Amino acid sequence: MSTSRSSRRGFVKQVVFAGSGLGAAAILQHHADGTVQVRNLVEAAKRPVPAMIATLEPDLLYPLLCSRDVRRWQATPSAWLLLAQDPQHRRGLDEDRLQSTYPRTYAYLKQFEPVLRARAAFRRYYTRRQATGVVETGPFYSMFGVGPYSLAPYKVVWHRMRAPIGAAVVGPLDTRPVVPQETHAFVAVEARDEAFYVAGLINSTWFNVAARACSQAGAKSFGSPHLLEHLRIPRFDPADPVHRHLSDLAERVHKNVSRQPTGEWAALVAQLDASAARVWRLDPAAWREVQVGRSACEAEFGKMSGAV
Repeated sequence: MSTSRSSRRGFVKQVVFAGSGLGAAAILQHHADGTVQVRNLVEAAKRPVPAMIATLEPDLLYPLLCSRDVRRWQATPSAWLLLAQDPQHRRGLDEDRLQSTYPRTYAYLKQFEPVLRARAAFRRYYTRRQATGVVETGPFYSMFGVGPYSLAPYKVVWHRMRAPIGAAVVGPLDTRPVVPQETHAFVAVEARDEAFYVAGLINSTWFNVAARACSQAGAKSFGSPHLLEHLRIPRFDPADPVHRHLSDLAERVHKNVSRQPTGEWAALVAQLDASAARVWRLDPAAWREVQVGRSACEAEFGKMSGAV
């Protein structure tokens, strides 16, 4: 990784699948044979689909962070995502393998084959024209925008359309990596301490003030990954005491989020801003100006009643 960091907007086109009411699900019951009973979330569908209860193998179900699930320092998945995808090859799992290894899951998807093949993302990214006609380059349940980063164990995630930016750290849930929905941007990392380091920088007043200078607050793309092309996040160095201090502070803020807006909470946030300033080697003389920016950010967080 370079001295700056890029982010991935999670499952950019996969939401066409999850949002179809076929990929997003609620687990209703765990069976003794290891299978699970699920209900597809038709209330999130963009087009009419039948409500179904099905029994599936659990192996391809991942915790899903929906739009409402992420707030500043808080992220709790409220659904599950059926992900029959090979992240390394960026296409659906081989159809014969899916049918033989996960027959219940395959049968469930097969019922909706015409709907899944009709997806705009599938036609755009998994078909190509040849002299003999249109050829499919992936199984009908393939999802665009899924890579190894999608199943990274730790992620720093934030809602890309909300200002100020409010990031949260999310780690594995029962050993399963959590997957953010399309309305979120995220940075994928391998270690917990690095995740809190990145979240501490992104949630700092310095970052939010700078974000407002290079992106339009209120726009749908305000918090999109392009921000990290302009706002430098230095590479985490676990041997650097300044980096470790910021990571530890961010984890303390995360653990004490229920105590806001107490004096203890405010003191932790002030320490976090000061620690972030040391990481970026910012001029302490600028601190007074940033205090004004912090007050403006906190006022907006208050107006939004914690919805960030």
